[in-house]
Amino acid sequence: MNDKGKVNKILINPVGGLYYNDIVKQWVYQKPIFNNLYIDTFAIDVAIPLADILKTVGFKVYSTRLLNKIPKSFNNKWDGQMGESQQPRFRECAIQYLKSIVTYEKEKEKGYVPPEIYSEGKTVLEQDFNARINYANFLDVDIMITIDATVYITDTGMEAVCNKAVGSEELAHHILEETSKRTRSVVKGVSYVEEPMEIKYNSLLCPSVILKCGSAADGRTSNFMKEGFWRQWVSLGIFAGIYKFINAG
Repeated sequence: MNDKGKVNKILINPVGGLYYNDIVKQWVYQKPIFNNLYIDTFAIDVAIPLADILKTVGFKVYSTRLLNKIPKSFNNKWDGQMGESQQPRFRECAIQYLKSIVTYEKEKEKGYVPPEIYSEGKTVLEQDFNARINYANFLDVDIMITIDATVYITDTGMEAVCNKAVGSEELAHHILEETSKRTRSVVKGVSYVEEPMEIKYNSLLCPSVILKCGSAADGRTSNFMKEGFWRQWVSLGIFAGIYKFINAG
């Protein structure tokens, strides 16, 4: 995607998601837990309102994880595809979610998701990571936004990491400016993706930004990150950054 004025398809990539660990024989989080902050669910809680806003203004929005956390009335079960705990957002990672939508896409859109999208990689987590990039290229999206947090206590500010596609650095600056302004976060700056993710992220055909929203290991930052209003500010900031990117001269 080189024409900013023609942005139509956006892929939201909330990090994490539980996966079944064959060694411990149970579902485990991809991301570590600090100060009772679950990065896996933090990312989903930012992604849901972001997707809603983008859809409202007319973008076609995709996600690498199931964006659903609203319980049905009466039986208190969760809508969407049921997981073992009947909470699909806690019982899926990207590879499982992408597998689940193959049938849907064949039936509803007469599309086809090649098996290599979700079978590449030596481990489940490697497959999960690769599936997200492969899915973005398969859909030919115009922008990919990854929502993440760091686990280092020194990373107290916000940081945007981008790939080398045309427009990525500009998009990263806009998103970082708008999210940090709303959350009053320290700005760490914009950088390019480094190893071991560098090769895979740079295979993306569209501008891609990984927004690292702060450190889950830092007590003050993690307390903010637990708050619903703070997460909504992040969502609004990402949207505003995308909007500025598209409309910048």
